[in-house]
Amino acid sequence: MVEYLFDKSRRLVPLTAAVFGKAGVRRAQVALAPWATHSVLSYDLVEAAGYDPSTSGVRIRLATVTGIVSAQVVTVDKISVLGREAKKIGVACVDLPAEVRLSGILGQNFLRGFRLTMDPGAGMLTLD
Repeated sequence: MVEYLFDKSRRLVPLTAAVFGKAGVRRAQVALAPWATHSVLSYDLVEAAGYDPSTSGVRIRLATVTGIVSAQVVTVDKISVLGREAKKIGVACVDLPAEVRLSGILGQNFLRGFRLTMDPGAGMLTLD
């Protein structure tokens, strides 16, 4: 079990993710999004890890706060967060606005292999 203290005054819980790909490992800030069915990463991060989203034959439609968007899905070799790993995981690739200051979100397709517990009052997250 991994315990992580987060700033409970923030609306999101930012974490450092390592994305493993053909070009090596790229680290970036992501947020946990247990309500999201899919994990989402920025095109920039996916391309930096060595993947070409334009060659993916898989597209999905995602409901976002700004509306419905269409996204290419790329299967990345591995994503690691807080020492926990998901291998061969599909991520939707989207352009994220700079003001977001994140490179993506980790949704249920990452989290389903683990047990996530959050205590917002204490600012504590556990991932087992």
